[in-house]
Amino acid sequence: MPTIFQVCKGGFYDVSKDTFDAAASRINNAGVNIAVNLDGWTSAPTINEIFVLKPARSSANFKGYAGTLGEGIVHGLVADRIVTPPDVSPHYRERLLLMPNSFHYNGHALLYPDPSSKYKQRSDVPGLPQDKDAVVMCNWNQFYKFNPAMFSVYMHVMEELPNVYVWLMGWDKFTQSAFR
Repeated sequence: MPTIFQVCKGGFYDVSKDTFDAAASRINNAGVNIAVNLDGWTSAPTINEIFVLKPARSSANFKGYAGTLGEGIVHGLVADRIVTPPDVSPHYRERLLLMPNSFHYNGHALLYPDPSSKYKQRSDVPGLPQDKDAVVMCNWNQFYKFNPAMFSVYMHVMEELPNVYVWLMGWDKFTQSAFR
């Protein structure tokens, strides 16, 4: 599979060590027509500082954060009618760029088949408690999103309820062992 460096014919510039204004100037000087923010308010929200400076003629938010960035940071939001119904568009500063099906792609289908296609009820899922009074909390995000604040919410629920189980997506052996 080719890397982004091999596919990107117009050049690839790493601005991760640049200051925000230096990165914005570099993007502007390169004549970039459309800058795409793949992070939004997720893992590196400070990247928005570059977009505030309007380094390209047009900009869009895509994939990393499905909501508005607010304050007109970007011109468009790539979304779909489920995540962002058209009737909520007045609440967005961005123009909604609605995809016909789903705006979000991921590799989960290859690694983890859709549980609903295989498991129709709790008794079909190996390892889940069969007690109908048991509560099963699921978190199928990447583990870096399962931060200390989220962990404390789960712990609080587990302290308050007598019969709680946590179902997490298992990404790698190291992370799995850290949660056991």
